[in-house]
Amino acid sequence: MFDFVWNLNENEFENFKEKQRIYKESNYDGGWIGNVRCGLLCFDIIDFDTFLHFDLYVGGVDTGYGYSDRLKDQPDYPYDFCSTHSLHIEDSFTDVTIEEFKVDMEHRIVAHLLEVKGYFTDRYPIRYIDLIEKANKELLPW
Repeated sequence: MFDFVWNLNENEFENFKEKQRIYKESNYDGGWIGNVRCGLLCFDIIDFDTFLHFDLYVGGVDTGYGYSDRLKDQPDYPYDFCSTHSLHIEDSFTDVTIEEFKVDMEHRIVAHLLEVKGYFTDRYPIRYIDLIEKANKELLPW
């Protein structure tokens, strides 16, 4: 359905798995360990010791939230943070490989996007953003 591109370092994933084995509760505010992109969507993966949070950013939406300078032909490419549809995952991943993890997360992301479908921006002008449409666009690593 969607094409996924991962930026997840195996060492970071193994460190997260080790923390999941040790800690009973999160001990810090989280750290970026990678991301996964599909179309114009980017989920930043945040490690909170005992769980993962997938922060959702949506490219091509200009709410004033942020602008990327990574695209040569589109300087100041706009993107929005969609906190209402970010993913919070508390399952244990201590006994899975990075490839098993990626397959599992891709299934969860697809199910999540099909369920939520879209969101309304919280900054003027308020408008509806179709996440399925954004996910089906050609990958743009903004």
